[in-house]
Amino acid sequence: MWQRYFEQSLVQYIQEKYNFVPASPKEMFDTICDTPAAEKRYMWVKVAQLCSCTKQQVHDYYHNTWTKQFYDDILQYKAELNQLVRKASSTKQAKDAIIKETIEQLSVNHPSKRFHNRGIYQYLNQIVLKLTKNGKVPEEPTESQSSQISPSHSGEAQGILEALQKLMFQM
Repeated sequence: MWQRYFEQSLVQYIQEKYNFVPASPKEMFDTICDTPAAEKRYMWVKVAQLCSCTKQQVHDYYHNTWTKQFYDDILQYKAELNQLVRKASSTKQAKDAIIKETIEQLSVNHPSKRFHNRGIYQYLNQIVLKLTKNGKVPEEPTESQSSQISPSHSGEAQGILEALQKLMFQM
């Protein structure tokens, strides 16, 4: 399993490239963040050689797994994210616009927090997809529409509403 050698390989690469040994994974992360994109391409090739895997595997592992330790956990903000998505979706925007607006608002609400961009996008994408149907956010009934639901249909509507709420809070 090449992942066991990932950090060691990163240390070796940084040591060879920059002539210092990072004191912690955070220092490695900061060094890599400061590395220009063109140099990172070569870095993935070199680290992949050291790990005996492909550069794509190293790249994906770095971005999708290893770096998450340096960000705040978005799951702590699950309820707030659900509310923000609902609010953003009320304007009938496209999925990407809803996600963008939600991320911007979360950043405003928590300026000192640092969220993993790919992770939060994936999470919000799941929420929006569950809320949408054929690319459109379902409309919530107005007061007058709600009062027009017959008693025989109100139990069915309530069951659907409860199922939707369960889906949102299972995420």
